[in-house]
Amino acid sequence: IWRQSRPIPSARTVLKEAAKGTLARFGHAKYEMHRDNEVLTEARLRDGRPIYEFLRSNPHFGGVSRGDNAAGLAEALNSRVLRHLADRSAVAIIYTHLGKIRSPSVLFDESTRATLRSLAQLRDEGTILVTTTRRLLGYCTALRGLDTSVRDQNGEIHVDVRCPPNERGSLQPIDLQGITVYVAAASRARLFVDGREIFRLQRNARDETGRESVTIPWAKLEFPPVCA
Repeated sequence: IWRQSRPIPSARTVLKEAAKGTLARFGHAKYEMHRDNEVLTEARLRDGRPIYEFLRSNPHFGGVSRGDNAAGLAEALNSRVLRHLADRSAVAIIYTHLGKIRSPSVLFDESTRATLRSLAQLRDEGTILVTTTRRLLGYCTALRGLDTSVRDQNGEIHVDVRCPPNERGSLQPIDLQGITVYVAAASRARLFVDGREIFRLQRNARDETGRESVTIPWAKLEFPPVCA
């Protein structure tokens, strides 16, 4: 959020975000999620009912209440931000209102279109996964709640994934898409979810860690037909 070209507003934003983190470390309930910078956390309503709470992000130099529109997306998701997310293997739910436009005649400025093209290129390269809020939260919930073990079984590698019950609701099959487990040899791996084998596995070559892995495939969503 620091911009050398905009030192005053970005410095103000940096100080505000630092203050939120400091207040969170001293137990301020409003900014509790800023303490650990987690997208998803478990919480309870005042009547005791369990829920999940999630944190949105607007990395605009002017603060979370600025640039939350179609024109501001170019600044909030500039190349520096996108590369930072990719380099850190980070997860972010971007807060924006694409319906807030400057003019009905030009829905997106050229800078916004360029930003979306850059994001699409990173997606096509496999650098960044672009998805819906619901699917991302389901994936994050699965990462928090799964129990996973790996064992050798007669020359095969068996990956056992268990979904223990949760008072906030059961995981759905779509929530497990994208779950990846490191194994010694992807070609010999079989993966089971609560005892049921997943036959369609994505087998991954060694990544930057030097290890192979298997993934429950992430199915692409189909955009529904639009009738005139």
